[in-house]
Amino acid sequence: MENKDKTIEKLYEEHLKKEPKRYARFYPEFNSGIKSSEYIKWKIEKDNLKLVKSIPLEKRKEILSHLKNGNSVGQTAKDFGIENHMAVFYLINYNICDVQMLNQESI
Repeated sequence: MENKDKTIEKLYEEHLKKEPKRYARFYPEFNSGIKSSEYIKWKIEKDNLKLVKSIPLEKRKEILSHLKNGNSVGQTAKDFGIENHMAVFYLINYNICDVQMLNQESI
């Protein structure tokens, strides 16, 4: 993340403001609708942010430090008592500053 004054909490609040139209098509006779792809993507991102936001900021800093020392995502989650290891994965994802592109095919 390039902007240093951004936090997960701010990203979450900004994301909530961008909620797209929920249904692409609604069928009143069945009282149901088909969710739009934009809404589905927005909801997944919201859930990911919420998961990371559930970890206190100081603990998030410790987790990143722990990962930088060469520990795996699973081991880090275990060491910090985080039940869902995906929280650690998403924490990494939101803290990536620069990504190198992978080869199309393995060498």
